[in-house]
Amino acid sequence: MERARRLIGLQEIEEQAYTGKKIGIALFDTGIAAGHPDFRGDGKIAVFKDFINNKQGAYDDNGHGTFITGVCCGNGALSGGKYSGVAPQANIISLKALNGLGEASADKILNAMEWIYNNYKQYNIKVVCMSFGSEPLGINDPIMAGAEALWQEGIVV
Repeated sequence: MERARRLIGLQEIEEQAYTGKKIGIALFDTGIAAGHPDFRGDGKIAVFKDFINNKQGAYDDNGHGTFITGVCCGNGALSGGKYSGVAPQANIISLKALNGLGEASADKILNAMEWIYNNYKQYNIKVVCMSFGSEPLGINDPIMAGAEALWQEGIVV
């Protein structure tokens, strides 16, 4: 993380004291390992919603979601702050829309996007991280349309 911080010029942002405090970051991924020390704290994980298996408790059956959440919002507790995320005080909205193989169907992604659209004000979601890839279907791609709808609400996607 310290190398990545230098590479993307994060020092300037950190000097301005942008920490993500009171901001919600929604992450579409494979879930989150809730017991990880970097995600502990009063309300740090504001929401966990499972669009794959409909389980109630937070989990990550792949590891990618936990990694990406750490990069975005980990508080760095395990490393004494050395490896904190870009927005270490942000609240985590973990949306498990990818299965244990890191795969997802368009309907699961669209369901998660709809959930964000209906709940972004309640959780002050300002950023949506969708670290998955797919080939756009063109101008009528429903995932692109969903991302555009979130963008129109002022959410960085």
